[in-house]
Amino acid sequence: MNVELTCCFQSNLFALNPGGTQLSSDEIPLPLIYTVINLIWATLMAAWFFNWVIYFKVGTSIYEGWFKLIALKYLALIYIEL
Repeated sequence: MNVELTCCFQSNLFALNPGGTQLSSDEIPLPLIYTVINLIWATLMAAWFFNWVIYFKVGTSIYEGWFKLIALKYLALIYIEL
């Protein structure tokens, strides 16, 4: 008696937290934290920019340095959030 048996299957397993997130429990609040920090930095950067526009004639090079520092921090936050 010659019996040939073939069995094929495919399986996908995803471990999800309640709520459908794939982050570990200590990283779940990070997207919200990054969004809030991003909004705070954007607000500070806009306020600083409008202040710089108003007092442009009195400005010194320190304003350019602060602008570059704030813009770099803001871009870093956007990069981390992605």
